[in-house]
Amino acid sequence: MEKSAEDEVFPRIRRLLRLVDRSRFLKDTNMLLRDDLVSYAECGRATSPVLSGEDLLTASARVETLLLNKAEENREARLSMIQEAKHQKESFLHRMMNRRAEMWRDTEQIRGISFEFVWENQCVRFAENYARRVGVLDACNRRGINGLLKLKSVRMAIGIALSYFHAKALQKQPQEVDIGDSRDLQHAILAAARADVFATREKRLRTWAARVPIAQFRVLAFDDYLMELRKPTVASADEALADRGSPRAVRSI
Repeated sequence: MEKSAEDEVFPRIRRLLRLVDRSRFLKDTNMLLRDDLVSYAECGRATSPVLSGEDLLTASARVETLLLNKAEENREARLSMIQEAKHQKESFLHRMMNRRAEMWRDTEQIRGISFEFVWENQCVRFAENYARRVGVLDACNRRGINGLLKLKSVRMAIGIALSYFHAKALQKQPQEVDIGDSRDLQHAILAAARADVFATREKRLRTWAARVPIAQFRVLAFDDYLMELRKPTVASADEALADRGSPRAVRSI
């Protein structure tokens, strides 16, 4: 990041950091899913989606220095993070673009089937594959794969993957791939693991996430969620989010 850009961006980052609860940093999706799969295999339930122990202490101590310190080593670390994120998004985009013609050819005869059909016929197989990759398939089978599918992180990870594939290859008019798709999928998984409401301005992401059947989890347009918070029974958005009875919300970036 150029120094002139830092002067423009840093005040925005400081405002965001004032809103961050540094005792509640979320795990990344890979850590979250692995932890939940192993936890289900061992004790039949999900773990917390929030960092704890040394991971939390490290994240809390480093976030402001990493994002705001102007020392050259921190500038290099920020640039490395930005480049890695860009590389991940571009790699996902290129993989999807390279597979698009093959996917469209292979699905031509079944295009138009419902997402519900895809979910019912593929969710168990996907759950077994997730458990197999982590090395806990036998333990998960003993507890029941249907129980694994009740874990909100796992259910959304599988559901959003199937929903995305349906949108790109199985609906009557398949969608084009976008460079932001990979990050959108991750937002949905983290939201389902932590929140009761997922609010986003991304219309396609709302469609992908909303049709995944998860109890006590709603997907809303961000402006619609703000309208809910502004109802006469709620004094303000801040009070609504502070109230124990109100839903926790995660907004997509």
